[in-house]
Amino acid sequence: MIKTIIFDIGGVIKKTNFKAIYSGFALRIGISPEIVINYHKEKMDDILLGYISLEQFWQDMKNAGGKTDISYEDVWLDEANKNTEINEELLSIVKELRKKI
Repeated sequence: MIKTIIFDIGGVIKKTNFKAIYSGFALRIGISPEIVINYHKEKMDDILLGYISLEQFWQDMKNAGGKTDISYEDVWLDEANKNTEINEELLSIVKELRKKI
């Protein structure tokens, strides 16, 4: 008997354009998009496992030449909100599954 189903959010429940998030974030903090894109390619496992915190990411981007007078968290959240949408089709499936599981 199935008791639990787990769905990932980024790219599953939410359709996420990560390249647009990385690029928009980079341009707004004043660095090349390739820096952010390559950072995530190289360090994704460490990010997902929690070995690299958001604070460390912000600091690494400042060390790469990013602006120091803005809130990286605000910029990141704004870009994520602009480049993410709910996967309504999958969400309706989840709602139906909740009735049964």
